[in-house]
Amino acid sequence: AACHGPRGAGDGPTADSYLDDWGYPIRPRNLQLGMFRAGQESVDLYRTIASGIKGTPMPSYAGAMTAEQIWDLVHFIQSLSD
Repeated sequence: AACHGPRGAGDGPTADSYLDDWGYPIRPRNLQLGMFRAGQESVDLYRTIASGIKGTPMPSYAGAMTAEQIWDLVHFIQSLSD
């Protein structure tokens, strides 16, 4: 919720504070739009959450969440744009 906001709109309290690896401002994705950097399929979202996005502040959650929790998050994210 700190990054993407409580409703996934990319407006969390820290959304304006991120920089990419090159020092350029970068905002969290508005998940409500259903457009994702690494693809729209469930497996694409899973991979993004598990691996993170290189060059951005999006971290890997592989060690912080179980596979089941990541799948739950994938389905929640997909429900935001239905």
